[in-house]
Amino acid sequence: MAQERNAKLGRRLSWILRHLPTFAPLVLLVAALTVNALNPPFIRQLTAFTFDSLQRLKPRTYDPEIPVRVVDIDDASLAKLGQWPWPRTTMADLFARLTNAGAAAIVFDGLLAEPDRTSPPLVAKEIPTVAADPVLRERLSQLPDNDALLAEVLAQVPMVLGYSPTDVASGKIPVRKAGMAFAGDDPRQFLRPWPGAITNLEILEKAAAGVGSITTDFGSDNTIRGVPLFFRIDEKLYPSLVAEAIRVAQGATTYVIKSSNASQQTGYGEKTGMVSVKIGEFEPATDGQGQILLYDTGPRTERFISVADVMSDGFDVSRVEGMILFIGSSAPGLKDLRTTPLDPVAPGVVVHAQLAEQIITETYLERPDLISGAEFLYLLVIGLLMVLLLPRLGAAWSGALALFLIVGALALSWIAFAQFGWLVDAVYPSGVLLLLFVSGTLFSYIRSEAERRQVRNAFSLYLAPELVKEVAANPDRLRLGGEQREVTVMFTDIRGFTTISEALKPDELTRFLNGFLTPMTDIILSRRGTIDKYMGDAIMAFWNAPLDDPDHAANACRAGLDMRARLAEVNAAWRAERGDGSPLIQIGIGFNTGPASVGNFGSDQRLAYSVIGDTVNLSSRLEGQTKAYGVETLISEETQKRAPDFALVELDLLRVKGKREPARIFALIGDQDRRRDTGFAALTDAQSRFLAAYREGRFDIAGQLLDEAEAAAGAFGWQQHYYEVMRSRLARLQTEPPEHWDGVYEATEK
Repeated sequence: MAQERNAKLGRRLSWILRHLPTFAPLVLLVAALTVNALNPPFIRQLTAFTFDSLQRLKPRTYDPEIPVRVVDIDDASLAKLGQWPWPRTTMADLFARLTNAGAAAIVFDGLLAEPDRTSPPLVAKEIPTVAADPVLRERLSQLPDNDALLAEVLAQVPMVLGYSPTDVASGKIPVRKAGMAFAGDDPRQFLRPWPGAITNLEILEKAAAGVGSITTDFGSDNTIRGVPLFFRIDEKLYPSLVAEAIRVAQGATTYVIKSSNASQQTGYGEKTGMVSVKIGEFEPATDGQGQILLYDTGPRTERFISVADVMSDGFDVSRVEGMILFIGSSAPGLKDLRTTPLDPVAPGVVVHAQLAEQIITETYLERPDLISGAEFLYLLVIGLLMVLLLPRLGAAWSGALALFLIVGALALSWIAFAQFGWLVDAVYPSGVLLLLFVSGTLFSYIRSEAERRQVRNAFSLYLAPELVKEVAANPDRLRLGGEQREVTVMFTDIRGFTTISEALKPDELTRFLNGFLTPMTDIILSRRGTIDKYMGDAIMAFWNAPLDDPDHAANACRAGLDMRARLAEVNAAWRAERGDGSPLIQIGIGFNTGPASVGNFGSDQRLAYSVIGDTVNLSSRLEGQTKAYGVETLISEETQKRAPDFALVELDLLRVKGKREPARIFALIGDQDRRRDTGFAALTDAQSRFLAAYREGRFDIAGQLLDEAEAAAGAFGWQQHYYEVMRSRLARLQTEPPEHWDGVYEATEK
């Protein structure tokens, strides 16, 4: 029966190895297609990097004839007009000068949310009452308010002010200066909702010709690659700064937004997003969320006009006549620097100016809906081609094919970008194709190697991996005999296994044992243990052989603690399969440390690497006594001496069946952290006092001290049946006092 199973396993392994070069790349392809469809953040970041690279290769050409400029609050302007913020009278003068020079629209990339502190009425209030000139205070209070003066100017100029959406409901919303006409699906459902906004002073917003959002969208790497034209605040739609700049410059009064399922749009009932936006004579190309993608020119000094120049006598008004002027700052001290695909320290206002340039020149970057589907289809086709042809063509021809497909994909991506402004990602499909080629080639090599080592791999199924390595290095060690070594031996067993097995069918019993033995074995091996044998539901393992392990006792104890912790997961899986009524699996674990004979034992026909000796016998007896003492893990005094840093509690002096000398036994409660717990010292103190009275035959006092020890154990969080066992034993000893009491308990069962 065993030979038949091994033969079947060998045939399956051979079949897997034969088809591995096809199956492995196919699995990778399915995973790559799934990732492409889900489009997780790291893929979006990779795609963004790809598109940034295309822009670096072919930036948007800057044309100085485009009627858009940045009026820059630079260091020279701050030196001329003073530190920021400037008085509103200064700003009113600036706006008036630009209007008189013939500006088509003046757009302020900032917020005027607080009253001007330099306004005479506010200054009058701040003059101290003591030693103040009452006449001066009166005259100041009667002078015009700076914000009111600015509002008068704003009412006469083509001015666009900003607002900033926030994640906090502020109770304020911007003033909407233009109408909104919708066709098709409600565009608000395609936009992120913002609870509130930071707005300008009411007097200023009412006077301005337009109000738009200064907020830009940041990628996960804090790079600006696009700006939405509209924002959803308090369930209403509001325009961006760029949209308002274009509208005010034209004198338009309404935005027309067409979304999916509008007339002449094929949506098939699917809500796919915005389709088009119309601002006066312009119809910007946006994605489904109304976002314009930034096509960066990189830094261009021709785009800037210093405020210092505007405020100087003799300024050439032709430099701003008919222009859309974005007022912002490039001064590092004002901290309005942003990262764009081509400029790591671009003034934030430049992003708005560049988008306005794109709208006016109708120069856009786009990802039409068909591109995502085309990328997926291309990946599917070339992936299947590589998976099917690689085993047949071999590495050289398959490499040539992969190179041809990668170069072709990159070329098509470049042509689409350079000729049409389409963003087509060729890097991800090319990377997947390269991965398929490498994986297919690698697994072909693995198959060849696996076939050559199949016999040795089969042999490793019967011996510990460390032993296989030793035998391979020293074949003469494959003989009968052994060596004397100090080892730590472990026995573990499932309690009540006979009852459990009687309730299970053969296939269920197999799954049950595999579900228990596999994780327990993993733990033992991970803690440098060697599996000696499985005996039904029992495991025998040992440490410090065949390889030296100076910490063998401590590693064994750690394995025991890990096994108990892992048992909770095994029980959860067992109950999930069988139902909540299934009994919980409980195990007993016994450890002993001492000298033993370790080596290859058996016959000339069959060898087994094992350990034998009195140390092994005591370990087995201790495991058997865990149920009698009502604890999960028992260790001997020799193991305790070699692992003193663990939380160990002495339980008894026990003479196990078949041995004359008593063994001092301990319960393994926890690791070093548990030992440092303040409650542990109280527990060990109470336990030692109980054991002293018990061994001296003072059973009445021992009973009282047992209660104290049990209380200390409960406070420490160690709830075991040990104290019930000892209380029952004390009752028997008091009823039938022994003739010669030496404090040693004689075990009657193994």
